[in-house]
Amino acid sequence: MSDSHVEVESVSFFGQLKSAIGGVVTGFVLIPVACSALLWNECRSADRYKDLEEGAGAVVSVDGGKVDKGNDGKLVHFTADAKVDGKIKDKKFGVEAEAIKLVRETEIYQWVENKKTETKGDKKKTTYTYEKKWSDEPVSSSNFKKKKGHSNSSDRFVKGETVKAKDVTVGGYEMSDTFISKFTKTEAMELSKKKLAKIKEKMSDAKLNGDFVYLGEDPDSPAIGDVRVTFKVALPETVSLIGKQSGKKLSAHKTKTGNELAELRYGKMTADEMFAAAESDNFILTWILRIVGLFFIFGGLMAIFRPLTVVSDRIPLIGGVISSSVALFAGVVSFGITLGVVSVGWIIARPMLGLGLCLCSLTFFGILIGLGVTMAKKKKAE
Repeated sequence: MSDSHVEVESVSFFGQLKSAIGGVVTGFVLIPVACSALLWNECRSADRYKDLEEGAGAVVSVDGGKVDKGNDGKLVHFTADAKVDGKIKDKKFGVEAEAIKLVRETEIYQWVENKKTETKGDKKKTTYTYEKKWSDEPVSSSNFKKKKGHSNSSDRFVKGETVKAKDVTVGGYEMSDTFISKFTKTEAMELSKKKLAKIKEKMSDAKLNGDFVYLGEDPDSPAIGDVRVTFKVALPETVSLIGKQSGKKLSAHKTKTGNELAELRYGKMTADEMFAAAESDNFILTWILRIVGLFFIFGGLMAIFRPLTVVSDRIPLIGGVISSSVALFAGVVSFGITLGVVSVGWIIARPMLGLGLCLCSLTFFGILIGLGVTMAKKKKAE
């Protein structure tokens, strides 16, 4: 179920301009923040590359079924079956499982407000849409634009929680907390009537609804404030590991960069395969963060040039052309700035590659400046 509330107000040209000028400050803050994040990402990526390179050159593949004292202090790789000693328990609900992790995920049925603003000329239209949906956190309705009929309740809400086993072994090795945290593969826990009876001792109104424990009157017709809980487990299975052997315990290896190297992959994998997978993950993450940084720089530049687009919108015929040109210019400059920051990051981490990228960046900006000068001379000649 959803409904909406619409507000339309007149915004003068000077009001739009004032708002746009205020956004310029945001733009000037956003760009250096994005550049700093990009620089951090490049240094992080380079350090990760060095860590994996160091690890690949030092790792020793061993028999995971037994611990050889001769490998103490070394970076070891092995494949073996994970095991746990005893059950772990969610004390809030009384649920137990023989697992590495027991994860409680909760959702609450709430009113949610969505806001959409459109500005055309001197008219500003704001549409507030309200819908009932499941949310992983309580939503405060006190700040809703239309409070009547959209009041939320969160009395039944219970926060999510993860319970981890203390004693986990893989083959002959005991797992440190670092490796226990890396068991991230989970599946929904099967909820039986016996488990429900235990839950009802803690939550008297609990009901089973598929894979959910339902706290409320009717799962088929949820009411505001009703809660549903899912229990997931990370079960012991075959894994491949790379870490430092410290007695019988497997812990993180301290690299020359000061970072920790601790790798876990599900299934049987060689050391080379594990390092290749880690390098691939690092490559993908690096490019995702680069693209995010690029878009933030673009957003900052658009905010800085917003007063110009507000003024140009008042000019018949050419207003749209100017706005498009500003967006194109911001896009090109954003790419150049991103390339420049990436090159600086690589100069810090890997000087030779960084200098090459820096040269590319300077060449890019040189071409842009050259094109600008040529176009200006051509226009003057006309």
